[in-house]
Amino acid sequence: MSVKILAGGVDGHKATAQDVVERFHLFCALAFVLVEDMNNSGTWRPSRGLAWQCAYFLGAEVVIGAPHVPCPCTLSLHEIFGLLRAVRD
Repeated sequence: MSVKILAGGVDGHKATAQDVVERFHLFCALAFVLVEDMNNSGTWRPSRGLAWQCAYFLGAEVVIGAPHVPCPCTLSLHEIFGLLRAVRD
């Protein structure tokens, strides 16, 4: 039995699965940015500054979106996505 944790009616398992999918999409987008940077510069390595910025961005998303961190931004982020999905459906 799942417990409703958000005002939008999203249960904990669904919210966690959505986070995993969201992080995978973000990882793919950042990997694409790094590959494009390598293609444009003509090297086999991405620039160190861009790689650190991508890692920082992905790490910040993981920390901010972590379910164990009692942060108001986490709940509001899920509420906004839940409302957008409800409007879309």
